[in-house]
Amino acid sequence: MRKLIGYDLKKLTYQKIFLVFFAVLLVCNGIFVYREISEKQITEERELTAFIEEYRKDPEAMEAYMADYQALFALYREASSRGEQAERPRDVYSSYDGALFSEFAALRDLNESYDALLKKAKKASEGMLKEYAYLGYDEGSFEVVYQTSVLLSYGPLEGLRFPLENLVGYDIFFEYNGFCVFLLLGVALLGIQIVTEERSASMLEILRTAKRGRYETMVSKLVVGFTVTLFACVLFNLSTLIVIAMRVGLHGAGLPIQMVTSMQLCPYALTVAEGILMSLMIQIFTSFAFLVCVMLIAVILQHPLAVFASVVALIGTNFAIANYQFLDHYSFLKNINLFWCLDGARILSVYRGVKIWGRCVAMFPAWLFLYLFLSIGVGVMTILLFANRRGTGRRRARRRVALRIPVGRRISYPFGLYRFEVKKVCTLLTAVVLLVSLALMIRVSDGAYRKQRTYDMNLYSEYMTRLEGAWTQEKHAAVEEDYLLNLAIIGQSERMRAGYENGTVTREEYNRYLADYFDAEIRQPTLTRIYERSLYLRELNAAGRRADFYDDTGWRLLSETNLAWVMSLATVIVCADIFSLEYRSGFEKIRRVTKRGGRPTVISKLATAASVGAVLGALSELCQLLFVVFLYGISGVGCSAMSMELASSLSVGGYFLMMAIRNVALYVVLALLTAGISRVTKRLIPTLAVMTVLVFAPMVFSYFGITLFEPLSFLNLFAR
Repeated sequence: MRKLIGYDLKKLTYQKIFLVFFAVLLVCNGIFVYREISEKQITEERELTAFIEEYRKDPEAMEAYMADYQALFALYREASSRGEQAERPRDVYSSYDGALFSEFAALRDLNESYDALLKKAKKASEGMLKEYAYLGYDEGSFEVVYQTSVLLSYGPLEGLRFPLENLVGYDIFFEYNGFCVFLLLGVALLGIQIVTEERSASMLEILRTAKRGRYETMVSKLVVGFTVTLFACVLFNLSTLIVIAMRVGLHGAGLPIQMVTSMQLCPYALTVAEGILMSLMIQIFTSFAFLVCVMLIAVILQHPLAVFASVVALIGTNFAIANYQFLDHYSFLKNINLFWCLDGARILSVYRGVKIWGRCVAMFPAWLFLYLFLSIGVGVMTILLFANRRGTGRRRARRRVALRIPVGRRISYPFGLYRFEVKKVCTLLTAVVLLVSLALMIRVSDGAYRKQRTYDMNLYSEYMTRLEGAWTQEKHAAVEEDYLLNLAIIGQSERMRAGYENGTVTREEYNRYLADYFDAEIRQPTLTRIYERSLYLRELNAAGRRADFYDDTGWRLLSETNLAWVMSLATVIVCADIFSLEYRSGFEKIRRVTKRGGRPTVISKLATAASVGAVLGALSELCQLLFVVFLYGISGVGCSAMSMELASSLSVGGYFLMMAIRNVALYVVLALLTAGISRVTKRLIPTLAVMTVLVFAPMVFSYFGITLFEPLSFLNLFAR
């Protein structure tokens, strides 16, 4: 067994692309941590630490100076509010002593403020329990057990005392969760690589007939997976701590974890160091459970492309569960999902109760049970499936069903090669990817375009429908009259209130005015927008350009919405295996010695990739356009696009048609780029890894608040 484990570890260490990818992830993590810490934050931490040291030497003198400074600053602020000239108190300890003293006072009085915080939390729970008792809730109900658990968890913390020390760096560590993105990418790549490597190298059939090629092989892979996952989690946390130590320093590992701002309500009596270790343990087991799921998918599907698509679906499902609003905050699925549990500090930050079959279970034991069950249960299932399956050649031939594309006996060159390449691409997997992508495209388009009709939107549509057509001075005068009348109603508020107070305006008149005033306040933003639109159209008309009124609500939504990531993902998945399939199957050697296996075959494959990109791009643009047409109509389709402040002399229909053609061309470029990288790397997994980084990584980073690479995203090119 030890030899098998050693061989699997060696295979991973020999994979230079895998090692480089992990190294890049670690470097990126370090860069983002470095950028999280500002120079101002470093200065403030150093000044506060130095001030505490000086305070310990002579507390009375420091207290007197702070009191004098605060009194002088209060006089300065009062004089400034009256517009009088006043001398600002001189700063001695920092560029702004007021902020320094406030931070010090908060740290000095932390014991009192923490006791008040606990009392407030307990009082709120006691109030909720009284309300539940009044409403007749059962003592075993989720709500009652949850509030009781809150009281019990914070009870032992009442006597917790905090020393007068400045905790440096660890608050940044617990608040930073950007490493979750990099860790997720690394673990996903590891799970795919560790199982599919034998199949890619045509060693799977040999392994299954070897003496220790079944149970022992998969057990060794699981051990290697756990080992690498453990080291990955340790490395990411260690790299984060090293960067923080280099930038701002680390101090206070032995202090209570409640001194960290984001962990004040942690229900466990832990030190900062113990909190880091518990958070690391949670990350390790969560990552390993995810890795085991990826390995199970790889054993079942075997094809790297299918495994990649399934892993993307698994991550997307967890992402949706974490963000969908139809799940309440106590839902088991919402709390125990991959995205929330990968950040171990989140579980420790506050007492969380999870609802399981109507009962309340603390989040930590719920997480522990679920992820241990996943790790053990799915791991055993993976071993059994891998060990009991026979050779895959014959079964795979029966399982893979290609979409039938009729090919005549007499096919002219080179179109015949193109049709054969299309036939190889049109497999059952491609059909599944296409159907899933279409369903997802319809779902996200529905969420993006089916906006709730607000009063402002209805008022704007009503005005634009009434004014629809070419701009005229009469229409402008009508808009201006409504706009000025609305402003006049709002402008009378002070006069009417004064008249009501001195008796010149009756109560009935004032109430009628208030009704008109509130209505005018609601209408004002929309009327201002319409009036500014009319002024813009007047300038267009004066410049001799076509100026039109029309309801552009749907067209504006279409111009502001970018959903290209859905079909871009499908394009990458389908095109990533166009060239690598030939290398993996060994057909590349045969292709090179055939009459038409050189440039004609390569051109045919690129043409196939371009066709895939064009079809998927057209489906994406058509889906969005249909949603806009069905929900908002085609008002203004023949009017000038410049009238809605678009930089084009075309009509609205012509402009969005040109944008659709451009976006389809971008999908073609994306497909060709994917196929080209597949040609260069000659392998599927590196192709998917490269395209994920180039196309989708900036979007994923942006979700976690990392916007450094957002301007470089390929998806930005699809903006209309």
